[in-house]
Amino acid sequence: RTWDYALEAGKSVGIFGSISAYPPRPVPGFMVPGPFAPGPETYPKYLEPVQALNRKYTQVHHKNAQADTIFSMAKQGIDLLRLGLRAETCAQIALQLATERVKPHMHWKRVTLQPLVNYDFFAGLYDRYRPDFATWHSNHAAHFQHHYWRAWDDTGFPAPATDEERRKFGGAMEHGYRVVDDLIGRFAGLVDDDTVLVIASALGQR
Repeated sequence: RTWDYALEAGKSVGIFGSISAYPPRPVPGFMVPGPFAPGPETYPKYLEPVQALNRKYTQVHHKNAQADTIFSMAKQGIDLLRLGLRAETCAQIALQLATERVKPHMHWKRVTLQPLVNYDFFAGLYDRYRPDFATWHSNHAAHFQHHYWRAWDDTGFPAPATDEERRKFGGAMEHGYRVVDDLIGRFAGLVDDDTVLVIASALGQR
């Protein structure tokens, strides 16, 4: 793992969302595994509510768990605010939920809330620990590629997108990429002039 080389060189690390970070272990810094991890463990332990949130809503999305009640969500929100969740992000979440009440098909947009929430947590941790080497991972762009590419561009697909598919999901792919662009801008603003920002992406989907 890339962070093992940094650790062997005596550097501090901040790992957030990387798929191969489970199980987390004591490191000079922090380690939050990816949302598909089999358990909520993190290092330090006080970050477990962050991982519990990521695992929960990944499972809900895949229909392997039930969504929380309003009361439990509110209680959890208080804990997450203490861990760096910004009021601005909470407002975006509220707006999305309100939009879904009027336009249920806009539920697809909810996926992009997770990376925005996770950026808040990471930014707070990065500022607190100032690690020499850090990683941050989001799977939302791949999600949009898998589910909505045909609605955006059906070239090469055996069956073309229907008019309804285009109407409901035609803007999903571009929205997913705009969120990526926004996040890259935030990360560029998070680091100083002595920090190298590396963007590693997959080759795309067909």
